[in-house]
Amino acid sequence: MEQSMQTDKAYGGLMSYLLTFRKDFATDDEFNRFVMESVRSFVYDLRDVQVYITIYPSFMKQRGKEVPV
Repeated sequence: MEQSMQTDKAYGGLMSYLLTFRKDFATDDEFNRFVMESVRSFVYDLRDVQVYITIYPSFMKQRGKEVPV
């Protein structure tokens, strides 16, 4: 199960924008899927301006620490 969003945290511009859609989703899991789809699309679009970002699935994290790939 995914962790709930922190309501008292100050987020950057992109996350703040995505959070405006939170009310449209019944569960955190549904919202998290929307966020991942949006981020994947954004990462792909950034290639047009020669910015390359790699993301990896959450199952590659173990006990709060990143697993080296």
